[in-house]
Amino acid sequence: MKFHFKNSSFLFSFLFVISLIFAGCSGNTNKNEAKFVGYAACISCHQQETNLWKNSDHDMAMRIANQNTVKGDFDNKTFTHFGVTSKFYKRNGKYYVYTEGEKGVMQEFEIKYTFGIRPLQQYLIEFPGGKLQTLPLCWDTRPKEEGGQRWFHIYDKEKITPNDQLYWTGVNQNWNYMCAECHSTNLKKNYDPVSMEYHTTWKDIDVACEACHGPGSEHIKWGREVEAGKHDKNEKNNGLVISFKDFNKGKWILESDSLIAYRTAPVGNDNLIESCARCHSLRTTLSEDYHYGDILLQSHRLILLENLIYYPDGQILGEDYVYGSFIQSKMYQAGVRCRDCHDVHSLNVFTKSNDLCLKCHQKKYYDSPKHHFHKMDSKGSLCVECHMTQTNYMVIDARRDHSFQIPRPDLSEKLNSPNACNKCHKDKTVKWAADAFVKWYGEKNDLTYGEIIFEGRRGNPDYEQSLIKYIENKANPAIRRATAVTVLRNYYSNRSRNEIQISLNDKEPLVRMAGLSVIDVFEPVQIVKLALPLLSDSVRAVRFEAMRKLVTVQPSYLSTKQIETIKKEMDEFDETQRINADRPETHLMWGLINSVKGNFEKAESAYNLAIKLDSSYVLAYINLADLYRSKGEDDKGERILKKALKIAYSPNRIYYALGLLYSRQKRYDDALKVLKQGFENDPADNELAYIYAIALNSNGMSKESLEVLEQTYKLYPYDPQLLIALATINRDLGNYKTALKYTKELIKVMPDNQSAKQLRNQLNEMRD
Repeated sequence: MKFHFKNSSFLFSFLFVISLIFAGCSGNTNKNEAKFVGYAACISCHQQETNLWKNSDHDMAMRIANQNTVKGDFDNKTFTHFGVTSKFYKRNGKYYVYTEGEKGVMQEFEIKYTFGIRPLQQYLIEFPGGKLQTLPLCWDTRPKEEGGQRWFHIYDKEKITPNDQLYWTGVNQNWNYMCAECHSTNLKKNYDPVSMEYHTTWKDIDVACEACHGPGSEHIKWGREVEAGKHDKNEKNNGLVISFKDFNKGKWILESDSLIAYRTAPVGNDNLIESCARCHSLRTTLSEDYHYGDILLQSHRLILLENLIYYPDGQILGEDYVYGSFIQSKMYQAGVRCRDCHDVHSLNVFTKSNDLCLKCHQKKYYDSPKHHFHKMDSKGSLCVECHMTQTNYMVIDARRDHSFQIPRPDLSEKLNSPNACNKCHKDKTVKWAADAFVKWYGEKNDLTYGEIIFEGRRGNPDYEQSLIKYIENKANPAIRRATAVTVLRNYYSNRSRNEIQISLNDKEPLVRMAGLSVIDVFEPVQIVKLALPLLSDSVRAVRFEAMRKLVTVQPSYLSTKQIETIKKEMDEFDETQRINADRPETHLMWGLINSVKGNFEKAESAYNLAIKLDSSYVLAYINLADLYRSKGEDDKGERILKKALKIAYSPNRIYYALGLLYSRQKRYDDALKVLKQGFENDPADNELAYIYAIALNSNGMSKESLEVLEQTYKLYPYDPQLLIALATINRDLGNYKTALKYTKELIKVMPDNQSAKQLRNQLNEMRD
């Protein structure tokens, strides 16, 4: 299915690009020799595998729309969503929908392809320029008794207007970029940035044999030679580009006196899970030149356990497609891999009862009311209900959380995270669940990853050392350690800065990538010093992140030699930009690069193209306005920001930019007006609240300023900007005791800041 998030609007504010990891390939033949042959060439020798694959989710990932593939009711049916009535019908053997199109105009569209099969089917519409767009009207393929056999809208109770970033004809619902790579075999997007057209191709329309096994021509050649008696059928070098065999031949053994099974040998290679990760992860593409057998980070950037995608404890919030959840789990760390639970061709789980789990977990202990405290054969006795809770995406598509967590209702209120108990017992309170948990399992006093991340995101100084210790413990999952590194940006001490530097040399590519993502906390000269060596990192995702930081450093901070080094390594970076030139984020990056270099005309063109690709892309408007500021053309900046304000889904950054613009022009009344609008629109926006409070104070409204600051401080008690403002404004008003209180809090947050300590000494003298 296409990318879809429970909190969809956040996704495209990411400054998009990055990642894959370089790993040794354990493929068996010269990859350049192998060619794609199509799944039909595999059937004669692999009939059993073909039978399992047929009609699987992979097989039905995408199909040409016809009577055999379309599951929806197109017998002149209608469906109404927020006042828009759509009609579904057939004509001359083709399938059509009459619905709201570009700019909200009702028109007829032909269904070109079906997309997916269970529990819903989506439909693709062809537009000029080779674009395919995902229709938001979907067919629920579940049986009628389960609520299916109906039309529904992918955003259900949310109205998506034609100027919304998620409107179906826009860039963020484009199949070529958002979906295509994972629904077809050997897909090449082939976007032409000059004509702004797609020439997308594939070998097989669905996810067929070679999507996982790689191009098969050399394997077929080998098979023919085996038949001719030239090779041993069982030899390792069988012509496959990639092998999923575990030559260590490890097995899971569960002894009668053990609670958990052990593996007789370490996992021989991770080709299978890295192959699955290409599509079963939330990631961005770095290269279309995918090499079978390489780890994910050599062609894609994995999104870490980011806020709004995951809860602080790593449970799924947005749709993460499994991989990001799984690699943080104890199961993964112990050596469990996809095929231990799933048939790799049908994709089915081997069994839906507890029997699968009990192959590795002792039945007499775990499959007992003494462990789960529920009646046998009840829903609550099923392992997955407690350890793999479900979340619905795309309205009806239930996905299980593969982080395999132990329910912690005692932490739900603190972390604002769900728990298995209340997901089932919806009529009960969190306290009820927490009390039952403590009664059954006792008090838990351990400091969890979720608590560390939650408090770290707040910048709580009491948790800084715990965060650093978590990162330094190499036994912790790499994706969690990497996520923890990104949280260090919220701290202002030398020890956190030092830990960021240490992370750049970590053996895990994800950790190195994470460290680079937050080196903005350093001065430009230090950024160059830290990032430059990683341009030669063995992993593409790391190299890309290093380059992304370096290209936005002002040339004045670079030596001639450093500039030459960056130029030599630019080809790979440019390649990623070119293949993603259909995205507004790419043009934002080009705009930033050219702006830094002083190429204002090219920067302006890039920002305008980003807006052309996505008229709701707020960052492009803000950067364009900032470009006009640097050219002394604030009048143009004001016009562009006002234009953005009319269409912005989330306008606060625009209020912020307009407020600063008016302040520069000494239009203080206008500045206060827009900043007030922004603050009232979202009082939880601490950056806007801060600048609004400063504007109030500058206009002689100190009392009102302090009210805004104190209100925001309750939400962000470790924000140094708020603390500085509260301390200095109170000092200037003669409230020395109050000012000293905030200054002491500031020193806790910024323990190495000499200015804060000087302010404390000054206030002590004033108070005396």
